[in-house]
Amino acid sequence: MKRIAVHTNLRELRANAGLSLTAAANLTGVSKAMLGQIERQESSPTLDTLWKLAKGFQIPLTALIRAPEGANEDSTFRFTDELTVKTMLPFDKDLGTESFLLTLPAGHKHISEPHEAGVSEDIFALTGPIEVFTNGEWQKIAAQTAIRIPADQRHGYRNPSKIPLQFLNVIYYAGPPAKE
Repeated sequence: MKRIAVHTNLRELRANAGLSLTAAANLTGVSKAMLGQIERQESSPTLDTLWKLAKGFQIPLTALIRAPEGANEDSTFRFTDELTVKTMLPFDKDLGTESFLLTLPAGHKHISEPHEAGVSEDIFALTGPIEVFTNGEWQKIAAQTAIRIPADQRHGYRNPSKIPLQFLNVIYYAGPPAKE
């Protein structure tokens, strides 16, 4: 996974909020040691860790994974032998949404812990069928179809095929839009 944007964005968020590593750890549930390692580029955060940070700072995920302003980089992040996440549309504060293209290797799955209350996701299967974990069970979604799921509960994605699977994920934040 690219780390330059994450470490820079995390450090900026923490500095702008006037938080020490200890205070940021208390706010996010991510250990002080891990926060320091991420900021020093000694560790690559998992997607679950990024979601904890986003939830704690009350920001959209793209606020953490966007490229620094003026950088000529795409916004694709590969998590260790798992999911690849590419920002398609960054957080829109007026709509309260952000959109991603996700690629899941053959036979892999990703389970997400609950996001904030009221958050939902649209999953659009592009290149093949996907299995989506929602409401405590796996549902198979055919290629070129979609499903809306509550993301404020444990949810996930599983690739049952023998080739990588791509799907679009649109996240809808509930209530007043999150801060940018």
